[in-house]
Amino acid sequence: MDAIKLLRAGHYQTRDLLEDLCDTDMDARQVRSDLLAQITESLEAHARIENEIFFPAFEDVAEREGDLALVHEAVEESRVITELLLPDLQDADIASEVFGARAKVLRDLVEHHILEREAALFPRVRKLMSGPERDLLGEMLLQRKQELLGENVPS
Repeated sequence: MDAIKLLRAGHYQTRDLLEDLCDTDMDARQVRSDLLAQITESLEAHARIENEIFFPAFEDVAEREGDLALVHEAVEESRVITELLLPDLQDADIASEVFGARAKVLRDLVEHHILEREAALFPRVRKLMSGPERDLLGEMLLQRKQELLGENVPS
C-alpha cells in the first residue's frame, strides 16, 4: 500500500472519530470514554509511524531546505497533539464542558495537520519517491502500525 494512502486513511479515521467525539454531549460518558480510547490509540500509533519511519524516509530524499522545514513542522504538530493536547483531554472530566472544548481544539489541530500534509508534504513525497518506493514505505508503516496496535502481522 502506498505510504501516502496509508497515512491519509489514518488521518481521516482519526478526524472522523474526533468529529464523533465533538458531537457528543456531557451525558454521553461511555460513548466519550470509548471514543477517547480509540482516538488515543489511533493518534499515538499514527504519530509513532510518522516519526519513526515516514519522516526519516522523507528526510533521506529531501532536496531542498523547505522539505526539511515541512518535516520539522509536522513533527512539532505531532508533538503538540500527542504530548500536550491529548493528555489535557484525557485529564479533563469526561462529563464536563471543558472536555468538549478540549476535544474541539484537538479536532481543529488534527484537521490543520491533515490539510498541511495534503497541501505541502504529500505532493513533495510524490515528486521525490517513486510509486514502488512509496509502496515499500507503506508496507513498513503498516507493519509497524500493526505491531503498535497489537494486531496480527502477516508473515
